[in-house]
Amino acid sequence: DLFLADLHAGELRPAYGAAVRDEEVDALRAHFGPEARIVRAVDYPDINQAPLPRFDLLALDQYAMMPVQASRGCPVGCEFCDIWRRFGRKSRNKRYDRMLAEMEELYRLGWRDTVFLVDDNFIGNKPRAKELLGELIAWQEAHGRPFPFLTEATLSMADDDELLELMEAAGFNSVFVGIETPAHESLKETRKHINTTGSMADKVAKIQAHGIQLMSGFIIGFDADPDDIAERMTTCIQEMGIPQAMIGLLTALPDTDLHDRLEKEGRIRSKTTCNNTHGFAMNFVPARPEENVLEDYKRVLDAAYSRDLKGFFERCEVLRRRWPSGRRQTFGKMPVGMQLRALGEFLWAALRSPYRTNAYKFPLSTLGTKPSFCAEAVTLGVKGHHLWAITRNAFEVETMREFMMERLRGYGAFLQGR
Repeated sequence: DLFLADLHAGELRPAYGAAVRDEEVDALRAHFGPEARIVRAVDYPDINQAPLPRFDLLALDQYAMMPVQASRGCPVGCEFCDIWRRFGRKSRNKRYDRMLAEMEELYRLGWRDTVFLVDDNFIGNKPRAKELLGELIAWQEAHGRPFPFLTEATLSMADDDELLELMEAAGFNSVFVGIETPAHESLKETRKHINTTGSMADKVAKIQAHGIQLMSGFIIGFDADPDDIAERMTTCIQEMGIPQAMIGLLTALPDTDLHDRLEKEGRIRSKTTCNNTHGFAMNFVPARPEENVLEDYKRVLDAAYSRDLKGFFERCEVLRRRWPSGRRQTFGKMPVGMQLRALGEFLWAALRSPYRTNAYKFPLSTLGTKPSFCAEAVTLGVKGHHLWAITRNAFEVETMREFMMERLRGYGAFLQGR
């Protein structure tokens, strides 16, 4: 409102902000100067005040998924995460009619593919999430189940059978969860206490048995990481059967408790690029020798997406065994031509790759053992190629960087000798 009033009056300021914490107000004023309009907000914004997104402005055929938001905020409070500090620990929920209006607009525009519920934690308020799932199920049935859903949640979703059944019925194919690490001491360090109760492996298997694939984040670089973290994490990823494992180095993001702690300890040495995957650098001094941390990270990443993708397809086999028989992937109504083109491009890319044997073996064996999983098998193959390509490229770039640094050091020594 302040911005719009100044706009109409022709008196725009350089910046506007409404913060809910005094320290945020002070930081914004210090950064933007006295001419900025920075106010102290009573609470976080009401997400129901956001206008209906202009999906009609998008070239929908250029996108793999469309974003819709049901809530904001996360109650977990991990040390390394900035979400709960930026958006609050109490979930702010969008009204059901607002949510369904956005889906209705996508449906009207002809969208028939994945809808990504971009919530910070979809089950941050479980009772509310269950109510919303009931609304989504009814909407899906009334419209011929046009949308497969993807969202972000925590592993505690496995502790609630009713929640899992509702998510399956609503059409959730995939959920991103942060597993972080198999080392309980590191989970406690980063305050990920919800992952320390019960068996994480059993919870993953239970979710997969409902026809919901997990994409999971794993992190190396915690102070409490044991010396054998690389072996433990590699084993964990393989045994859990999580094909899409996002493996990253711990990064100290600006607005986090981790950054505050490391700054007090004098361990922050640079700003983060916000890229903690496929980059081989840390923005703080780790507790373990940095060369050991980086070497462990490379070993886990290389094992997950090796040149022959053996480990990746082994994880796919674990997922296939757990997948419910007869459960077919909800594709929406993606044009058949687009599906065939994607399949053809993958098969051609795989044929020229070092992993061709595993790439062809997995879908063929799926055809004989669990035909209902064939669509998933092909989709996983395409995703595997993507993950393989960016991982191998990252290793090539790192090898070139190390080569150049070695040559520069040699040249420096030569100059000193002259």
